[in-house]
Amino acid sequence: MKKDLTYYMNLNYPTEFQKIVENDGETYYRVTIPKLPGLIAYGDTIDEGLVELEEAKKAWFSSCIRRNVKIPEPVQ
Repeated sequence: MKKDLTYYMNLNYPTEFQKIVENDGETYYRVTIPKLPGLIAYGDTIDEGLVELEEAKKAWFSSCIRRNVKIPEPVQ
């Protein structure tokens, strides 16, 4: 089976959230998938961060597939 963008997008990667509070009181969230180095998204809410993360995942996976870079998979 060829592992394509759809295959990777449907895998269940553990996600981490970090609430960030700036000096001026502004808050936002940093959302990452530790298994996928460099994949980071931000949002004013967790939900917004997750939407941004989905877009970032598409770009991240597409880039790896195009360059033939091995993509780590989550442990099931």
